[in-house]
Amino acid sequence: MWEAYLLAKQMGVRPSELYDVDDPLARYCFDRAVITFGSVLEGEISKVKGRNEHDTEFKRQRVINKFLGVQQKFRDPASMIKKGT
Repeated sequence: MWEAYLLAKQMGVRPSELYDVDDPLARYCFDRAVITFGSVLEGEISKVKGRNEHDTEFKRQRVINKFLGVQQKFRDPASMIKKGT
């Protein structure tokens, strides 16, 4: 959804045109779903404030990951310890 929204916005076309949706009702529903999802996510991203540019970008990516259902991965502390030391 997010990719469809960004591509359609960048190319200035309806999302259903990018994905060649034929049925008029399906076209309408697809466009509406993509635009609603994208608009809500953009709104949430625009609210993010950070201490600096890097912090703001990091927090924005966390919002995107949350919307897309991407699991936050943390580095395993044990993997950072050199073996045999």
